[in-house]
Amino acid sequence: EWFDIEKNYYESLMRDAVKEWIEENIVVAAGYAWEKVNHRGETRYIMSGIYKKMGFGKNNNYAESNVLKDLDESKLLTDLKAEFGDKLKPIVTDLTSLDGFKTYGKVTNRYLSIPTQEMIMECGSQMSCTDTFWLATPTQTTDQGDTSYVQVVSKRGGCCYGGCYWDGFGVRPFFILE
Repeated sequence: EWFDIEKNYYESLMRDAVKEWIEENIVVAAGYAWEKVNHRGETRYIMSGIYKKMGFGKNNNYAESNVLKDLDESKLLTDLKAEFGDKLKPIVTDLTSLDGFKTYGKVTNRYLSIPTQEMIMECGSQMSCTDTFWLATPTQTTDQGDTSYVQVVSKRGGCCYGGCYWDGFGVRPFFILE
């Protein structure tokens, strides 16, 4: 009833609020929408939705994964470099496993990466979640004898694990600007 009385007014308020939110939280780059998230005082731009669906790789080491190889060789990265040039900041991705092993070390000097579970724990509430996507965090490592599983975020926002070479989940990259 109250809405019907001043329908145009309330629709205008809603449109203005949505427009303001988008202007503050969404950036379009390389033809994709990216959500701004704050990770430890640094703005990261994570793709809104997924880039593509694919298997993770032959094991759960992100440094050896099909996902990293695909991002490194992607037109998306080429387009981001053309758009931002030296403003793109190299990303360091810590591959500490869920059980605390540091066997895989870190992936350095990449300009596109996928989130780790630590990043999701810190700023997951700032992101939308519409499809299941891979994380760079392995469940275990070769030290524990299990390289089959890597962490994922489900489309409902919960963290769980997926099989590296038989599951095909989304790739949701992010980048950082200087």
